[in-house]
Amino acid sequence: MSNHTTQCHPSGVLDNVPLRRVATKIVETEIEDAIQRLGVATSNVYDKISVFSTHWGSDVTGADKDSSLFIETIQKLQNVDAHKHILSQKHTDMELDYNVFRALPPKTSSRKLFIFHYAGHGIPGTTLITPKIGQKLDEGPEIDLSRLKTHLKGVALRQAGLDVLFVVDSCLPAVAISGRGPMVKGARVETVAGPRKRLNNPRTALDGPTFTERWCAAFNKLLDTGNSFTSEDIIRNINSASELKPFDSLLVLREGWNLPITFSSQYSTIEPSFSSVLTSQTAVTVFYVEENPDSPFVKKLLEYFNNTPVPITIVVTAPISGTLLLVRMSVLLQELLVGSRVAFLLKD
Repeated sequence: MSNHTTQCHPSGVLDNVPLRRVATKIVETEIEDAIQRLGVATSNVYDKISVFSTHWGSDVTGADKDSSLFIETIQKLQNVDAHKHILSQKHTDMELDYNVFRALPPKTSSRKLFIFHYAGHGIPGTTLITPKIGQKLDEGPEIDLSRLKTHLKGVALRQAGLDVLFVVDSCLPAVAISGRGPMVKGARVETVAGPRKRLNNPRTALDGPTFTERWCAAFNKLLDTGNSFTSEDIIRNINSASELKPFDSLLVLREGWNLPITFSSQYSTIEPSFSSVLTSQTAVTVFYVEENPDSPFVKKLLEYFNNTPVPITIVVTAPISGTLLLVRMSVLLQELLVGSRVAFLLKD
């Protein structure tokens, strides 16, 4: 929403900044498209969920049962497709990538969530999962989860409406499984990881639940309340169990928008949730239009800014062989705009 416009005549401030000079109608169309995609991306409802759980076939420490339990737990949500995948000693990174990508929700769904779960072992200090506990580097089969995460981040960046959740039950911490590359714009990408056993006993100990068992128990407890909940709520519930020592290092690693993936037992229609936009960081974005400031087309564009469903404020208009517009908006909206332009992040 715009309530104040300042006209100025800058002298060379943005002379070296590459800007597209376009018609006002193109600017309006780009913002309309970005707002529409923002409405989908901020909705907490998924019309399709796909869960993919994997473990090594040679693992005899209960990973198979944990994998089945995780799938059964997620299937209590609406519209879930389940995929259980067993890793062999000859499995490679590329083979796992291939099977994961085949399990992704269909592109035709407007709002979708992909959940990847692994139960098993890994090499501490690396991003590698292995079939054996205590396996050393280069001493047996290894698969790089960070590589898979990087590829899934790329898919989430390109495919509108797709969020990604990693739940890893091994000795690898969440920060070790982070994907390479920048944060994903327009999507939520989360990782939660916990050790197979919180007790000091090894994975083969008979007492004490695994991380998957505790995650699923917390998920079911929260689901039974009928309220929406997030990964942070699951962690708090896990650590609130008085009879078990808490997972002090548990955290939710986000590599996309700083918005939580939200679960609910209640299915509803996909609707925008612009409340998160109102509290997000803002940015000043530059538009360079062909028409002069006194043109009816520019006036129409400014009026459009006044009536958008998310706040857009005109900071400055300047006559420079057309009109230069400095516009303040949520950084979430700015990131979804098509084309290259200058953006200045603001801190309140």
